[in-house]
Amino acid sequence: MNGFDQAFDRLIGNEGGFVDDPADPGGRTKFGISQRSYPSVNIKDLTREDAKELYRRDFWQRGQMDQYDPAIAFQVFDFAVNSGIETAVRKLQAAAGVADDGHIGPVTVAAIKSKSVTDMIMRFVAQRL
Repeated sequence: MNGFDQAFDRLIGNEGGFVDDPADPGGRTKFGISQRSYPSVNIKDLTREDAKELYRRDFWQRGQMDQYDPAIAFQVFDFAVNSGIETAVRKLQAAAGVADDGHIGPVTVAAIKSKSVTDMIMRFVAQRL
């Protein structure tokens, strides 16, 4: 199992099935995918595999999470799903001590890799809070 598959399986355990609560600003939601964020997706008929591909493309790949330790990647992935990929990337960059421009590049990756996994997670969680 690769890093994304493991992170997705962990994440999806916290995301429910189909919900259509009028009080929810995201609108219809399934597997954590909201109608507000994906207006062209038929949320009610969304499959787990379709949701997985949206998460892979819009969160995991945009954050280049295969380049980090899986423990760091999961923390960033989970935060991105709940707060947006750009916010998560900016907080990751702040934790790594680089300019928080919202785009992962070689400087960010090198800064993340220069710290221990524990140190990086602690810094990221502090930023996340």
